[in-house]
This record gives sequence, C-alpha cells and structure tokens, in this order.
Amino acid sequence: MTEKDFKLLMDLAEKKLHQEVTKEEALRSLANAGILDEKGNLTEPYKDLAIGTPQ
Repeated sequence: MTEKDFKLLMDLAEKKLHQEVTKEEALRSLANAGILDEKGNLTEPYKDLAIGTPQ
C-alpha cells in the first residue's frame, strides 16, 4: 500500500466515523460483521460483552 493509498483509506475512515447512521443501519452493520444474529442477540464469541447478564 502506498502512502497515497493509506491517506485515502484514513480519510474514508474519518469520514465514516462522523457519518450519522440510523439505529437500523447500525444493527444491520453489527449483524453483517457477525456480532449480532438476525434477532439482534449477541453471537457466541461476543456473549461476554452483554451488560447485566450473569456469568
């Protein structure tokens, strides 16, 4: 990756970081990443992140 490519990637990441998204878009993104299932529950590798859940 060239320095120019790296800068373009960082600029895109910065822009995405400040972009507003709806709740539905955020949940869809988490599901696409495999963090949530289709029902909105944490998938197995992320179960320990649940707040207020006994372990």
